[in-house]
Amino acid sequence: MMQNSHANFSSEPKPRRSQIPANQTREIEALRTFRLLWLETFVAVAFNGSITAAGKALGLNQSNATRQIQALEKWLGQKLLVRTKPVELTPVGEDFVAIAHNLLDSLADARARRKALPTDPDYIPVCQRQFEYDDSEIDPSLPKEIRQRIAARMWSF
Repeated sequence: MMQNSHANFSSEPKPRRSQIPANQTREIEALRTFRLLWLETFVAVAFNGSITAAGKALGLNQSNATRQIQALEKWLGQKLLVRTKPVELTPVGEDFVAIAHNLLDSLADARARRKALPTDPDYIPVCQRQFEYDDSEIDPSLPKEIRQRIAARMWSF
């Protein structure tokens, strides 16, 4: 009999799609359909005050930029813009533009950090290095292995 090549790390069986609550399934599917271009377009519209200008800045025509905004609004279930000249943000849009901008900045920062990693094949990322754990702040009555696990979690990032 052939063994499964994938290790089963959980004693509980993986839930089948039919066992996942319908609202959670919709949320998972919604995340799969999300596009960063929607955020980029929305932030550009908020910055430029115009869907046409935002589209030009991103290399999109006005129609495609509008579709990106509409897709984001549909995904969120909220209107983000009042289509006036200049375009205005709704109260939800004002809150969301800061979130979208921070998310795009974080993604750009993560990508820049990834590109800056050494190309040395022997390089070990910090998160995979072995550390000497300082378990002095942890209850000394606990076994050493448990103290090390707790200390490792305190230093994980």
